[in-house]
Amino acid sequence: MNFEANSLEIEVTTLDISRIDIYADGRPVDPQKVADGNNIITTNESDSAKIVKILGFEGNELVAARNVVP
Repeated sequence: MNFEANSLEIEVTTLDISRIDIYADGRPVDPQKVADGNNIITTNESDSAKIVKILGFEGNELVAARNVVP
């Protein structure tokens, strides 16, 4: 995970996940469609987030979750 000025870049490796939802300090960030393998997601979220929650979905089913403290 990298923080650029006023942006957040997250690299995730996925398998059987079609969408990633990201929350920065509890605020939702735009959901992103992903494919199996390495994915880099860049958002315009503030670079000052204290906790980033990453949720992985296959269809509408939650299949993975992780909290990251940058």
